[in-house]
Amino acid sequence: MQYTPGPWEATKPYHKAKLWHIDKEGKRGGNIATVWGVEGDPEANARLIASAPELLEACKTAEDELTIWLVNDECDCPPEGHICGRPRVERHRKELQQAITKAEVESE
Repeated sequence: MQYTPGPWEATKPYHKAKLWHIDKEGKRGGNIATVWGVEGDPEANARLIASAPELLEACKTAEDELTIWLVNDECDCPPEGHICGRPRVERHRKELQQAITKAEVESE
């Protein structure tokens, strides 16, 4: 599955409508998604969706950096428990991996 590369932008095509478009930045008519204002704040929802490509790349970078840290860090914690924060870092790395997988999983 290949998503449309970013950057994306959120635009409101009609002044009074509760409707937002997410388009490939700089390409009018390159609609990726449409957000209707049924619940919550449609502008906030559209901006969150439009930031998806940058968020995915940031997650990948953070996951890579955590992996490097975990591989290269020598833990000298006592046997009774970690005081270095390693378990917390491992948990956050796993959360990032799950979010990346969710974003990149192919449709069946």
